[in-house]
Amino acid sequence: MHNQIKMLWSAAAATALVAASVTGCATLNSVSGGRLNLGSTGAARSSAPAESGGEAAPAEHHAAATPAAGSGRAASGQPTSGSRVIKAGGGAGGASQGCKPELAAIRSRLGEFTGAAPDTLADAKSMAEAWHQFDARPPESCGCTITSPDGADRTYGCSDPATSDEATKLYHEAEAAEFGVQEKIVRGAMGEDVIWARNYMFDMFRDRDRVANEKLRTLGHDVAKAYEPVLAKQFKENGGLGKKDNGNVMCVYSKKALPAGGKGATGFETHIDGPGKVYVGCRLQGPAEGQSGNIILYWNADTGSMERRLHEVDLGTAFSVGKTTWITGAFTLPAGEDFANTVHYTFDAKVVVRNVWKEETTLSSAVLTWHK
Repeated sequence: MHNQIKMLWSAAAATALVAASVTGCATLNSVSGGRLNLGSTGAARSSAPAESGGEAAPAEHHAAATPAAGSGRAASGQPTSGSRVIKAGGGAGGASQGCKPELAAIRSRLGEFTGAAPDTLADAKSMAEAWHQFDARPPESCGCTITSPDGADRTYGCSDPATSDEATKLYHEAEAAEFGVQEKIVRGAMGEDVIWARNYMFDMFRDRDRVANEKLRTLGHDVAKAYEPVLAKQFKENGGLGKKDNGNVMCVYSKKALPAGGKGATGFETHIDGPGKVYVGCRLQGPAEGQSGNIILYWNADTGSMERRLHEVDLGTAFSVGKTTWITGAFTLPAGEDFANTVHYTFDAKVVVRNVWKEETTLSSAVLTWHK
Protein backbone atom coordinates (compact mmCIF):
# COMPACT_ATOMS: atom_id res chain seq x y z
CA MET A 1 0.00 0.00 0.00
CA HIS A 2 2.87 2.38 0.76
CA ASN A 3 4.18 2.00 -2.79
CA GLN A 4 0.70 2.69 -4.16
CA ILE A 5 0.38 5.90 -2.13
CA LYS A 6 3.91 6.90 -3.08
CA MET A 7 3.00 6.45 -6.74
CA LEU A 8 -0.04 8.67 -6.25
CA TRP A 9 2.17 11.44 -4.96
CA SER A 10 4.87 10.96 -7.59
CA ALA A 11 2.31 11.09 -10.36
CA ALA A 12 0.75 14.22 -8.88
CA ALA A 13 4.06 16.02 -8.70
CA ALA A 14 5.04 15.08 -12.23
CA THR A 15 1.75 15.96 -13.86
CA ALA A 16 1.56 19.24 -11.96
CA LEU A 17 4.78 20.31 -13.63
CA VAL A 18 3.43 19.33 -17.03
CA ALA A 19 0.18 21.18 -16.40
CA ALA A 20 1.99 24.30 -15.28
CA SER A 21 4.26 24.32 -18.34
CA VAL A 22 1.39 23.85 -20.79
CA THR A 23 -1.25 26.12 -19.30
CA GLY A 24 0.99 28.70 -17.71
CA CYS A 25 -1.25 29.00 -14.67
CA ALA A 26 -1.50 27.53 -11.21
CA THR A 27 -4.59 25.54 -10.27
CA LEU A 28 -6.46 24.99 -7.06
CA ASN A 29 -8.22 21.81 -6.13
CA SER A 30 -11.48 22.34 -7.94
CA VAL A 31 -13.26 19.84 -5.77
CA SER A 32 -12.81 21.80 -2.56
CA GLY A 33 -12.38 25.31 -3.83
CA GLY A 34 -8.78 25.15 -2.63
CA ARG A 35 -9.67 24.83 1.06
CA LEU A 36 -8.30 21.38 1.69
CA ASN A 37 -6.26 20.89 4.83
CA LEU A 38 -3.29 18.75 3.91
CA GLY A 39 -0.51 17.10 5.75
CA SER A 40 2.77 16.99 3.96
CA THR A 41 5.67 19.12 2.91
CA GLY A 42 5.99 22.21 0.79
CA ALA A 43 2.88 24.05 1.90
CA ALA A 44 1.55 27.28 0.58
CA ARG A 45 -1.30 27.70 3.01
CA SER A 46 -2.09 26.26 6.39
CA SER A 47 -5.27 26.04 8.34
CA ALA A 48 -4.44 23.59 11.07
CA PRO A 49 -4.25 24.64 14.69
CA ALA A 50 -0.71 24.75 15.99
CA GLU A 51 0.02 22.77 19.12
CA SER A 52 1.71 25.65 20.84
CA GLY A 53 0.33 26.30 24.26
CA GLY A 54 -2.74 24.34 23.31
CA GLU A 55 -4.56 24.37 20.01
CA ALA A 56 -4.46 27.53 17.99
CA ALA A 57 -7.63 29.46 17.34
CA PRO A 58 -9.19 29.45 13.87
CA ALA A 59 -7.78 32.93 13.32
CA GLU A 60 -4.45 31.18 13.21
CA HIS A 61 -5.80 28.35 11.08
CA HIS A 62 -5.61 30.60 8.08
CA ALA A 63 -2.05 31.72 8.57
CA ALA A 64 0.98 29.71 7.55
CA ALA A 65 1.96 27.68 10.57
CA THR A 66 3.66 24.39 11.30
CA PRO A 67 2.05 22.31 14.02
CA ALA A 68 3.97 19.95 16.19
CA ALA A 69 3.00 17.01 14.06
CA GLY A 70 5.89 18.04 11.98
CA SER A 71 5.86 18.04 8.26
CA GLY A 72 4.04 20.24 6.08
CA ARG A 73 0.38 20.84 5.75
CA ALA A 74 2.63 20.52 7.40
CA ALA A 75 0.59 18.91 9.63
CA SER A 76 -1.17 21.02 7.50
CA GLY A 77 0.63 22.55 4.63
CA GLN A 78 -0.54 22.41 1.08
CA PRO A 79 1.16 22.69 -2.28
CA THR A 80 -0.60 24.93 -4.74
CA SER A 81 -0.58 23.43 -8.21
CA GLY A 82 -3.03 20.94 -9.66
CA SER A 83 -2.13 17.65 -11.29
CA ARG A 84 -3.90 17.34 -14.58
CA VAL A 85 -2.51 15.03 -17.25
CA ILE A 86 -2.03 17.06 -20.42
CA LYS A 87 -0.44 15.57 -23.47
CA ALA A 88 2.76 17.14 -24.67
CA GLY A 89 2.00 19.41 -27.55
CA GLY A 90 -0.92 20.69 -25.59
CA GLY A 91 -4.06 22.47 -26.52
CA ALA A 92 -4.51 21.97 -30.24
CA GLY A 93 -3.89 18.22 -30.22
CA GLY A 94 -6.18 17.73 -27.24
CA ALA A 95 -8.96 19.85 -28.72
CA SER A 96 -8.86 17.93 -32.01
CA GLN A 97 -9.71 14.75 -30.09
CA GLY A 98 -12.38 16.45 -28.03
CA CYS A 99 -10.03 16.28 -25.04
CA LYS A 100 -10.98 12.66 -24.48
CA PRO A 101 -7.42 11.59 -23.56
CA GLU A 102 -7.30 14.28 -20.87
CA LEU A 103 -10.66 13.25 -19.43
CA ALA A 104 -9.65 9.59 -19.47
CA ALA A 105 -6.48 10.43 -17.58
CA ILE A 106 -8.44 12.40 -14.95
CA ARG A 107 -10.90 9.53 -14.52
CA SER A 108 -8.04 7.06 -14.11
CA ARG A 109 -6.40 9.31 -11.53
CA LEU A 110 -9.64 9.67 -9.57
CA GLY A 111 -9.95 5.89 -9.54
CA GLU A 112 -6.50 5.60 -8.00
CA PHE A 113 -7.57 7.85 -5.11
CA THR A 114 -10.87 6.10 -4.47
CA GLY A 115 -9.13 2.73 -4.57
CA ALA A 116 -6.25 3.65 -2.24
CA ALA A 117 -6.36 3.02 1.51
CA PRO A 118 -3.49 4.53 3.54
CA ASP A 119 -2.73 2.62 6.69
CA THR A 120 0.29 4.57 7.99
CA LEU A 121 0.92 8.22 8.79
CA ALA A 122 3.44 8.51 5.95
CA ASP A 123 0.94 7.08 3.48
CA ALA A 124 -1.81 9.39 4.72
CA LYS A 125 0.40 12.45 4.33
CA SER A 126 1.50 11.41 0.85
CA MET A 127 -2.07 10.77 -0.20
CA ALA A 128 -3.18 14.12 1.24
CA GLU A 129 -0.50 15.92 -0.74
CA ALA A 130 -1.45 14.12 -3.93
CA TRP A 131 -5.17 14.70 -3.42
CA HIS A 132 -4.63 18.41 -3.01
CA GLN A 133 -2.73 18.55 -6.27
CA PHE A 134 -5.37 16.57 -8.13
CA ASP A 135 -7.62 18.75 -10.31
CA ALA A 136 -10.79 17.27 -11.77
CA ARG A 137 -11.14 20.02 -14.36
CA PRO A 138 -9.85 19.48 -17.89
CA PRO A 139 -7.09 21.83 -19.06
CA GLU A 140 -8.19 25.23 -20.26
CA SER A 141 -7.13 24.32 -23.77
CA CYS A 142 -10.10 21.91 -23.87
CA GLY A 143 -12.48 24.85 -23.40
CA CYS A 144 -15.04 22.90 -21.38
CA THR A 145 -18.04 24.19 -19.45
CA ILE A 146 -18.03 22.72 -15.96
CA THR A 147 -21.15 23.07 -13.82
CA SER A 148 -20.07 23.72 -10.27
CA PRO A 149 -22.02 22.33 -7.26
CA ASP A 150 -23.79 25.65 -6.67
CA GLY A 151 -25.15 25.59 -10.21
CA ALA A 152 -22.97 28.35 -11.62
CA ASP A 153 -21.15 27.57 -14.86
CA ARG A 154 -17.39 27.76 -14.96
CA THR A 155 -16.47 28.11 -18.60
CA TYR A 156 -13.50 26.36 -20.11
CA GLY A 157 -15.20 25.89 -23.47
CA CYS A 158 -15.16 22.17 -24.82
CA SER A 159 -15.55 22.12 -28.56
CA ASP A 160 -18.22 19.40 -28.61
CA PRO A 161 -21.25 18.99 -26.28
CA ALA A 162 -20.58 15.31 -25.57
CA THR A 163 -17.18 16.16 -24.12
CA SER A 164 -18.71 18.94 -22.05
CA ASP A 165 -21.22 16.48 -20.59
CA GLU A 166 -18.49 13.98 -19.77
CA ALA A 167 -16.30 16.67 -18.19
CA THR A 168 -19.17 17.88 -16.01
CA LYS A 169 -20.04 14.33 -14.96
CA LEU A 170 -16.43 13.64 -14.03
CA TYR A 171 -16.21 16.88 -12.06
CA HIS A 172 -19.27 15.92 -10.03
CA GLU A 173 -17.89 12.43 -9.42
CA ALA A 174 -14.76 14.00 -7.97
CA GLU A 175 -16.96 16.23 -5.78
CA ALA A 176 -18.81 13.19 -4.52
CA ALA A 177 -15.56 11.32 -3.83
CA GLU A 178 -13.94 14.07 -1.78
CA PHE A 179 -15.28 13.17 1.65
CA GLY A 180 -14.41 9.49 1.24
CA VAL A 181 -10.85 10.26 0.19
CA GLN A 182 -10.31 12.65 3.08
CA GLU A 183 -11.89 10.30 5.59
CA LYS A 184 -9.42 7.60 4.55
CA ILE A 185 -6.58 10.07 5.05
CA VAL A 186 -7.74 10.92 8.57
CA ARG A 187 -8.32 7.31 9.58
CA GLY A 188 -5.00 6.23 8.07
CA ALA A 189 -3.14 8.78 10.21
CA MET A 190 -5.05 8.38 13.49
CA GLY A 191 -3.14 5.37 14.78
CA GLU A 192 0.22 7.12 14.66
CA ASP A 193 -0.59 10.80 15.09
CA VAL A 194 -4.12 11.65 16.18
CA ILE A 195 -3.21 15.34 16.51
CA TRP A 196 -2.22 15.49 12.84
CA ALA A 197 -5.38 13.60 11.91
CA ARG A 198 -7.53 15.98 13.93
CA ASN A 199 -5.84 19.02 12.42
CA TYR A 200 -6.56 17.66 8.95
CA MET A 201 -10.18 17.04 9.87
CA PHE A 202 -10.90 20.69 10.71
CA ASP A 203 -11.45 21.73 7.10
CA MET A 204 -13.87 18.85 6.66
CA PHE A 205 -15.98 20.53 9.34
CA ARG A 206 -15.68 23.95 7.75
CA ASP A 207 -16.62 22.64 4.31
CA ARG A 208 -20.27 22.29 3.21
CA ASP A 209 -21.38 23.20 6.68
CA ARG A 210 -25.08 23.28 5.78
CA VAL A 211 -25.12 19.74 4.42
CA ALA A 212 -25.98 16.96 6.87
CA ASN A 213 -23.24 14.33 7.01
CA GLU A 214 -23.62 11.48 9.47
CA LYS A 215 -20.31 9.97 8.41
CA LEU A 216 -18.61 13.20 9.40
CA ARG A 217 -20.34 13.06 12.78
CA THR A 218 -19.07 9.51 13.26
CA LEU A 219 -15.56 10.52 12.19
CA GLY A 220 -15.61 13.43 14.64
CA HIS A 221 -16.52 11.14 17.51
CA ASP A 222 -13.94 8.54 16.50
CA VAL A 223 -11.18 11.14 16.36
CA ALA A 224 -12.30 12.52 19.73
CA LYS A 225 -12.25 9.00 21.19
CA ALA A 226 -8.61 8.66 20.15
CA TYR A 227 -7.59 12.24 20.97
CA GLU A 228 -9.09 12.69 24.43
CA PRO A 229 -7.02 9.95 26.16
CA VAL A 230 -3.85 11.63 24.87
CA LEU A 231 -4.87 14.88 26.56
CA ALA A 232 -6.23 13.17 29.69
CA LYS A 233 -2.87 11.46 30.26
CA GLN A 234 -1.04 14.79 29.99
CA PHE A 235 -3.51 16.57 32.28
CA LYS A 236 -3.21 13.83 34.91
CA GLU A 237 0.57 13.83 34.79
CA ASN A 238 0.80 17.61 34.91
CA GLY A 239 -1.72 18.25 37.65
CA GLY A 240 -4.92 19.59 36.14
CA LEU A 241 -7.18 20.19 33.17
CA GLY A 242 -5.53 22.17 30.41
CA LYS A 243 -1.98 21.49 31.62
CA LYS A 244 -0.08 19.99 28.73
CA ASP A 245 3.54 18.89 28.48
CA ASN A 246 6.51 21.25 28.69
CA GLY A 247 4.51 23.99 30.38
CA ASN A 248 2.04 24.33 27.52
CA VAL A 249 -1.59 25.09 28.29
CA MET A 250 -4.96 24.95 26.53
CA CYS A 251 -8.71 25.31 26.99
CA VAL A 252 -11.10 22.40 27.46
CA TYR A 253 -14.85 21.94 26.91
CA SER A 254 -17.60 19.97 28.59
CA LYS A 255 -21.38 19.58 28.62
CA LYS A 256 -21.09 19.57 32.44
CA ALA A 257 -19.69 22.26 34.72
CA LEU A 258 -15.92 21.88 35.03
CA PRO A 259 -14.31 21.41 38.47
CA ALA A 260 -13.16 24.44 40.42
CA GLY A 261 -9.54 25.21 39.76
CA GLY A 262 -9.50 22.75 36.88
CA LYS A 263 -8.52 19.85 39.11
CA GLY A 264 -8.77 16.34 37.73
CA ALA A 265 -8.05 14.81 34.36
CA THR A 266 -11.49 13.84 33.08
CA GLY A 267 -14.80 15.41 32.22
CA PHE A 268 -13.83 17.25 29.06
CA GLU A 269 -14.93 16.70 25.45
CA THR A 270 -13.38 17.61 22.10
CA HIS A 271 -16.43 16.87 19.92
CA ILE A 272 -19.94 17.81 21.00
CA ASP A 273 -23.34 17.00 19.52
CA GLY A 274 -26.57 18.91 19.74
CA PRO A 275 -27.77 22.26 21.05
CA GLY A 276 -27.26 23.34 24.62
CA LYS A 277 -24.90 24.90 27.09
CA VAL A 278 -21.20 24.19 26.79
CA TYR A 279 -18.74 24.93 29.57
CA VAL A 280 -15.19 26.02 28.89
CA GLY A 281 -12.15 26.21 31.11
CA CYS A 282 -8.90 27.82 29.96
CA ARG A 283 -5.59 27.23 31.68
CA LEU A 284 -3.00 30.03 31.88
CA GLN A 285 0.73 29.41 32.17
CA GLY A 286 0.98 31.73 35.15
CA PRO A 287 -1.22 33.92 37.38
CA ALA A 288 -3.40 36.34 35.45
CA GLU A 289 -2.09 39.25 37.52
CA GLY A 290 1.29 38.80 35.86
CA GLN A 291 -0.10 40.17 32.59
CA SER A 292 -0.47 43.79 31.54
CA GLY A 293 -3.93 44.68 30.27
CA ASN A 294 -7.44 43.25 30.46
CA ILE A 295 -8.16 39.53 30.44
CA ILE A 296 -10.72 38.69 27.75
CA LEU A 297 -12.49 35.39 27.17
CA TYR A 298 -14.11 35.11 23.76
CA TRP A 299 -15.57 32.58 21.34
CA ASN A 300 -14.96 32.23 17.62
CA ALA A 301 -16.94 30.19 15.09
CA ASP A 302 -15.29 29.03 11.91
CA THR A 303 -17.52 27.61 9.20
CA GLY A 304 -17.27 27.64 5.43
CA SER A 305 -15.47 30.79 4.37
CA MET A 306 -16.70 32.63 7.46
CA GLU A 307 -14.84 33.16 10.68
CA ARG A 308 -16.60 35.27 13.25
CA ARG A 309 -16.20 36.30 16.84
CA LEU A 310 -19.50 35.50 18.48
CA HIS A 311 -19.15 36.77 22.00
CA GLU A 312 -16.59 38.07 24.43
CA VAL A 313 -16.41 38.64 28.17
CA ASP A 314 -14.10 41.24 29.63
CA LEU A 315 -13.01 39.82 32.96
CA GLY A 316 -11.32 43.06 34.00
CA THR A 317 -7.72 44.07 34.49
CA ALA A 318 -5.16 41.35 34.92
CA PHE A 319 -4.53 42.62 38.45
CA SER A 320 -8.20 42.38 39.39
CA VAL A 321 -8.46 38.85 37.97
CA GLY A 322 -5.69 38.00 40.40
CA LYS A 323 -3.63 34.91 41.01
CA THR A 324 -5.86 32.44 39.23
CA THR A 325 -4.53 30.32 36.39
CA TRP A 326 -7.97 28.91 35.53
CA ILE A 327 -10.50 30.99 33.53
CA THR A 328 -14.03 29.65 33.02
CA GLY A 329 -17.12 30.55 31.04
CA ALA A 330 -20.10 29.03 29.23
CA PHE A 331 -21.91 29.49 25.93
CA THR A 332 -24.75 27.99 23.94
CA LEU A 333 -24.53 26.09 20.66
CA PRO A 334 -25.55 26.55 17.91
CA ALA A 335 -24.26 30.07 18.25
CA GLY A 336 -26.35 32.90 16.87
CA GLU A 337 -28.80 33.38 14.02
CA ASP A 338 -26.07 33.02 11.41
CA PHE A 339 -25.76 29.38 12.40
CA ALA A 340 -29.45 28.46 12.36
CA ASN A 341 -28.95 26.42 9.20
CA THR A 342 -25.39 25.30 9.92
CA VAL A 343 -25.13 21.63 10.84
CA HIS A 344 -21.46 21.37 11.77
CA TYR A 345 -18.58 23.72 12.42
CA THR A 346 -15.44 24.29 14.43
CA PHE A 347 -15.56 26.59 17.39
CA ASP A 348 -12.83 27.88 19.64
CA ALA A 349 -12.56 29.57 22.99
CA LYS A 350 -9.67 31.90 23.55
CA VAL A 351 -8.24 33.82 26.49
CA VAL A 352 -6.29 36.91 25.53
CA VAL A 353 -4.74 39.85 27.29
CA ARG A 354 -5.67 43.12 25.58
CA ASN A 355 -3.45 46.10 26.27
CA VAL A 356 -4.31 49.82 26.16
CA TRP A 357 -3.49 49.91 22.43
CA LYS A 358 -6.11 47.15 21.85
CA GLU A 359 -3.39 44.69 20.92
CA GLU A 360 -4.09 41.10 21.94
CA THR A 361 -1.81 38.31 23.07
CA THR A 362 -3.28 34.82 23.22
CA LEU A 363 -2.80 33.11 26.55
CA SER A 364 -4.74 29.92 25.87
CA SER A 365 -7.11 28.42 23.29
CA ALA A 366 -8.57 25.22 21.92
CA VAL A 367 -10.82 24.12 19.07
CA LEU A 368 -14.04 22.14 19.43
CA THR A 369 -15.74 20.27 16.61
CA TRP A 370 -19.51 20.52 16.82
CA HIS A 371 -22.44 18.78 15.13
CA LYS A 372 -26.07 19.88 15.33
